[in-house]
Amino acid sequence: SLLDINPDKLFEQHNVHEIEAIERAINNEVERKKEELRTLVGERYRDLIEAADTISEMKVLSEEVIQDIEAMMVEMVALQKKQQQPFKPNVYLKESLTTPSISDSIASQLAILVELPELIWAAIASKEYIRASQLFLFGRHIKTGFSVDKSLQEVAHRIPVLDYQWSIILHFKEIILQTAEKDLKVIDISPKNAGTCLASIALLQDTSLVTKFLHLRTEAVNDILRVDNNVKESIVKSCLCIVNSLAVLQHCFLGTNDLPRGLLWEILNSETSTNNKPIYLLEQSIKLKYLPQIVHQFRFSSANIKTVTNTDDIDSLVNEWILNIKTVVSTKGKALLENITSLQSLNDLRNDSGRSDFEWAHLLATFHVRDTFDLWDGIYELLITERAKDLITLHYKDVFKGIIECISDALLEDEENKRTDTDLRWFVWKESSDDLYMNTSINRSSTCKGILLKSKGITPKISGICIPFQTKLETLHEELTSLYSADDILNKDNSDLKKHQQEVCLELLNNLKEHVRSLVNDPNINEAKLSILARFLQAVPDLCPTLQKCLILGEDKGSCWHEAKTLLHAESLFCWEIWINNVVDRLKERIPEVIKKPIVYADLLNMIPQWDIIWIEEGGDGENAHKSQLKVPSAPSFPLQSFLHYITTDLCRAHVPRLLRENFMQKLLPHIFNCYDPTTFLCQAELMQYLYDIKYLYAQFIPITNKELNARAQQKISQIEKQIDPFDLEVFLPLIKTNVKLSIQKMQGMFGMTYSNEDGPGLIKMSDDPCILALSKSANDVWFPMLPVTNPTNVPLHIIKPKVIKQEKQMVETDSTRNATSSSTSFFSDWFS
Repeated sequence: SLLDINPDKLFEQHNVHEIEAIERAINNEVERKKEELRTLVGERYRDLIEAADTISEMKVLSEEVIQDIEAMMVEMVALQKKQQQPFKPNVYLKESLTTPSISDSIASQLAILVELPELIWAAIASKEYIRASQLFLFGRHIKTGFSVDKSLQEVAHRIPVLDYQWSIILHFKEIILQTAEKDLKVIDISPKNAGTCLASIALLQDTSLVTKFLHLRTEAVNDILRVDNNVKESIVKSCLCIVNSLAVLQHCFLGTNDLPRGLLWEILNSETSTNNKPIYLLEQSIKLKYLPQIVHQFRFSSANIKTVTNTDDIDSLVNEWILNIKTVVSTKGKALLENITSLQSLNDLRNDSGRSDFEWAHLLATFHVRDTFDLWDGIYELLITERAKDLITLHYKDVFKGIIECISDALLEDEENKRTDTDLRWFVWKESSDDLYMNTSINRSSTCKGILLKSKGITPKISGICIPFQTKLETLHEELTSLYSADDILNKDNSDLKKHQQEVCLELLNNLKEHVRSLVNDPNINEAKLSILARFLQAVPDLCPTLQKCLILGEDKGSCWHEAKTLLHAESLFCWEIWINNVVDRLKERIPEVIKKPIVYADLLNMIPQWDIIWIEEGGDGENAHKSQLKVPSAPSFPLQSFLHYITTDLCRAHVPRLLRENFMQKLLPHIFNCYDPTTFLCQAELMQYLYDIKYLYAQFIPITNKELNARAQQKISQIEKQIDPFDLEVFLPLIKTNVKLSIQKMQGMFGMTYSNEDGPGLIKMSDDPCILALSKSANDVWFPMLPVTNPTNVPLHIIKPKVIKQEKQMVETDSTRNATSSSTSFFSDWFS
């Protein structure tokens, strides 16, 4: 750095040329610093000159302000003495014509200040807020006089009681305002009391009275609608408070025929008149003659009181207030109504509105409200409707939780009732004392009663789920019915509630569907639980009649109920389908164990039942005729009959509907067909029995509509027929067809419904009256033949008149079973349908 150069060391360490270079650098730095100094002085000089001028001006202005303040204080004292107008002499002033001394004046004013707190408290206690306000203002005037009057200023500093007493009086302003505002929040405040409170506020506070009043009434509505208040009282009181607010506002500010300018203006004019002075409010014990003239002549002026005289301004404020009050009632009222948990309580609230539609409409017209509306129906009725919707939703959720709990209890493994769940025959065929009480109220019974319920497979567990469901729905429906006004059927709120109830009820069923699906999709669920779920969904429309009532309230009555029934039926079928798949998976492993292929002839003898023997006479007449003996299969093989009986037993246990029984058999038949392999056989008799079994299954269990299964059965029949000698096939095939039809006629009551196809039991005869059981004709015949199943309408299914084939008596001989009556009819036709 050039500033730190030492000349001695410089000459010791550098040569002449280097020293000259350093000298030039120092000279350049000196010149640069000079230039910076000149620039700095030039820039700051102007600011310095301006600051000096500003300081001089501020000094002059400050002196002028001080002089003006002193002059103002003098003028204020003079103005207070001059502004009072001449007044009538009174008895108090006639006592003395002499001017009181300063000490007497101070003493009398202090006496007034000491007396004022008691007088103000008495006025507040008697709700004379205007008098209390006047006394407070009078005390403030006295205190101000001590501060302004120069003759009293020096003395006031030496009197500590003055400041102490004023500190006591000072807080009365807030007390009076708070008390008046509290009274203005009273629900049914009268116009007179409201005018008194507003007048006292006008004397003490510089504010817009209309705005103040509307703000206080808003706070009143807020206080009424607090969550911890009684709901019914709060709703009714808030409605009355809103109506009363506009009515009081009209009397106080707009006036009536008797008071055109309004009650508030009349009160203010009366209290601020020339002859109405605060000094008249004092006790006579105070020596008023010692008071100075400025205290004697003090009176109030209404010139500075802010009040709204323009009607348009009031209308504008009222319109804004109504919009605000709508928001307050909607918010607070909604929170308050959440305390109501009963629909009956909500209905009582709706019926006890305490409204006055005519008065409300008149007030809206008076204040020229732009958007007119009905107070109760436009605000409160909407809140009640929304709360009713919420309660409906909550109640239906509780109903759903109850159903889930009942289902969970029913699905618990119980060894005592396990037999009932897996084998309905124990329950259905067990006699009970109440079986014949058909008029038993299903929905109020605690157990499953009556043959009707047994015929539908409704076990105590199923009724244990449905009956609580029905009870809760019935209770809820009765409460909801009370909400719907019978006098006004087209009421929009009623329509909304009914529509909402339909939607929530359908949502409950959809949630029930999802819950059942989650249970059914559990890989560990067993057949008993599946049957419980399926029968429960199937029984709901019968055991829960109130469900239909809940779904036919709205406009789309039929569609909702139809949708609900379709949903329940579809879910019941879905559960049965899962049950069928599980049973098929279990039984298909048993099929090869039961229907075994014979290995030796002894196995064949154990498998084939006794065949029919038919004699055929050929050749000439008499001794030249040649008789041939034919043995024709007359019944399904023993393994097939055993397995069909086993299947029928399983189906009877679960009381499966007919449609599902058909579906079950159609799913199981392909596995049965696989057991008949015509490629390897012991003899032609085995193939004949195979052909008979397949044709029997084809005619008994396969409908024409199932094209795939029909084709598979025909394919299996063709495979077997190819292995049979063509000549034998031509002779035996018609006889086998006839025997198949006869076997179906005998066994269809045991193995279920039959179908009519080209090889089906078209030759079965049924009596015209299928409700009568045909008795046996002789002792040799069976007393009760097998019961063919008919449809529920007692109309025979697919009856085709048989073709009559006449043969010589000696040519055909059959077993006694061939002559069994074919006129057997159905008994309990609905039972097997």
